[in-house]
Amino acid sequence: MALTIAHPWTASAPTILPAIQRPNYDFSDTINVTADPAAFPKDLISSITVTRAIAGQTLDDDGNTTSEQRVILLPTVTITYGTSHTDSTNTGYEDATITFSGKYGDPFLDTFKLVDVGKGFFERRGGNTGLSSLDKYNNELYERFRGQSTFQENAHIVRGFDQLPDVDKEDLFSLEQDMTSKIVVTHTVTINYDKWTATNTISTTPAEINQTEIITITHDINNNFGAISTLLRQRHKQS
Repeated sequence: MALTIAHPWTASAPTILPAIQRPNYDFSDTINVTADPAAFPKDLISSITVTRAIAGQTLDDDGNTTSEQRVILLPTVTITYGTSHTDSTNTGYEDATITFSGKYGDPFLDTFKLVDVGKGFFERRGGNTGLSSLDKYNNELYERFRGQSTFQENAHIVRGFDQLPDVDKEDLFSLEQDMTSKIVVTHTVTINYDKWTATNTISTTPAEINQTEIITITHDINNNFGAISTLLRQRHKQS
């Protein structure tokens, strides 16, 4: 269901878009912006801009809470203007629609540790007889690494699922999940508008032109701590 920002702008400004949950980051919705076209003089939209930001709290290596900017893919924003009024140099609009479509990138900063394919550290299998060829091979690897610098010390550390390399290049052996319960995306909608006269021309009174209203709309992306297994399975299927 589309949200509506109506004139006067603060009267029915939405505060939040419908929440979505990991791992489903697809999103589409609309925000209708309605000016004051009922009678002259009337306020008409001259332009709309939308900016977005995303941030969240995470833990650093020492367990301290730090503010960390999360740069992710955001859905596409399209602005479509409706009924217009035009004089020789200016155009104003009675309404407009802001459309969100596409999907978010994964905003959660899970920590993955990886090694090159085929260089993993395997647990030694007990005994010397009755072992499969795979267990014998694993034992050889165990002996090769024992007493030396283990691969964990030289692992490739990646923050964020979207930063993982192709599955055929590196093996995952450790995962520390981002325990943030949700990430909040802030959409800042800036509405520029002017007052128009009954003759379909823009007012010449300074106080009635080049007005701006800024409305903040939030969007929650909820974490699902079991979703990471789904994402990893999908990653392997796509390889």
